[in-house]
Amino acid sequence: MKRAVVEGEEINLFLKDPLIVGEVTSYIETVNEVEKLIRKADIVKKRYGRKPRKILVALTVRSGILRDIRRMCMEKDIELMVGKAWNRDFHQVLYGNLFVESS
Repeated sequence: MKRAVVEGEEINLFLKDPLIVGEVTSYIETVNEVEKLIRKADIVKKRYGRKPRKILVALTVRSGILRDIRRMCMEKDIELMVGKAWNRDFHQVLYGNLFVESS
């Protein structure tokens, strides 16, 4: 896998065969990262004529949106990899082990 630009969109993880689109970030504070991955996957699907496997990787997710991120990923068939959930109000790690989910 490598970085690529498809139709003007920078994709962090990209592979043509099998077709994979991924987004990698150190911190997710809003559901915008999921929406961004969905937009990029749609562009790749139009360009290559087939549905890509979608992967979202985050070192840290704000604990207040983790449930929403997980739900969106399950609904949109996105594999989610998270290192930890962070509660910024209390400055504490709520979940410190990597978990991987796929639908």
